[in-house]
Amino acid sequence: MKNVQAIVLAAGKGTRMNEGRNSPIPKVMFELEGRPMIDYSIENLKKAGFEKPVVVIGYKGEMVKKHLGNKVSYAWQSPQLGTGHAASCAKVAVDPKVKTILSVYGDDSAFYEPKMLQNL
Repeated sequence: MKNVQAIVLAAGKGTRMNEGRNSPIPKVMFELEGRPMIDYSIENLKKAGFEKPVVVIGYKGEMVKKHLGNKVSYAWQSPQLGTGHAASCAKVAVDPKVKTILSVYGDDSAFYEPKMLQNL
């Protein structure tokens, strides 16, 4: 999508999915229908016209990076200081000419239709 950059917040520890403890895998790597949730999120963004989303990684980020490879750009959130901080960490990977950012979560955006992402 021209002049709009998508960022995907994917640094979560998955504590709500693991009885309050850090999960053994990043939250976005939990599977739906045999695929990590992040796959659906990236796929939907690409179908909506966002060519190379910036994925903000943190907790076990190397696992996410190894899985996604060069399909996306990356920004690291370290230390992890919350959602707003994660979004601000993406600045390093966003072209300064971009004036509009679409920020989505790497887990629940798996459920967003590409048309809805375009409309946002």
